[in-house]
This record gives sequence, C-alpha cells and structure tokens, in this order.
Amino acid sequence: MEHSDSTLIARPPEAVWALVGDIEGWPTWVKDLSDVQLPDGMAAGAPFTYRYRGDEVSGTIAQYEQGLLVGIATQYSAYDFSESIRLKPDGEGTRVILTMGFVPTTWWTRLLAIPIRPLRRWVLGSSMRKTLTALRTAAETSD
Repeated sequence: MEHSDSTLIARPPEAVWALVGDIEGWPTWVKDLSDVQLPDGMAAGAPFTYRYRGDEVSGTIAQYEQGLLVGIATQYSAYDFSESIRLKPDGEGTRVILTMGFVPTTWWTRLLAIPIRPLRRWVLGSSMRKTLTALRTAAETSD
C-alpha cells in the first residue's frame, strides 16, 4: 500500500531543503523519531539507523537528489517501509510531496492487510498530515 499527500510551504525550496536534506535533524520535526545516525553521509545507498518510538531501526537512503528528493527504505514491525519527500517550487513557496508505503513481510501481516486496509489507510494518512504540518511549521518559523 502506498499513500501520498502534500502541503504548500510559504518558503523557498532552499529553506525547506535545509530541513529535509538533513536527515539527522529530522527528529526536530518528525514525531517519535530520535537518534538518527548517518555515518557515511547523505547519498543513495547510504545506511542509517534511528529510533522510532524507542525501537532501533536500520535503513538505507533509497533515493537522493540534492535539493529535490530524499527517499528511505527500512524494515519495521513485519513490514517493508518506504518514505520519500519531494520538493517542487510552487510560486513563492515550495510544494512538499510526502509518499509513504509499506508491504507486509509475514503471512499473518499479509492476511491481516486485507480487512484492515481502510483503517491502515486512515492511520497512514493521519500520520502523513501530522508530519507535513510539523515540517511546514518548522520551515515557516526558521530563519
């Protein structure tokens, strides 16, 4: 399942990228995220670790285009998880497109995915809106 949402931030792409392109700084605006470590620097294929709700998670930078796009891939709680943040100039501001996806990796999560799909879509959508709102607030209140 993949879901996308977007928001318009009243700041130029460079100002928004200062937050999005600094994955180690994401905990300042991403709820439940902490201790991001990116030992090899920001590049496609680079490994990183972080804590999500206290659990240690490992992942890779799946996509990276300086100033435009960051995508990550991880495994968390019986799911392959992906997230990308794309920036597009939009008038005086920046359109931020957040896409999240997850694929069940066990028989029981694949089986449960069918009946709980509407609930999962709602939860994912709610999480995405909160993340986009937090990013917009951080970007619009930063120097």
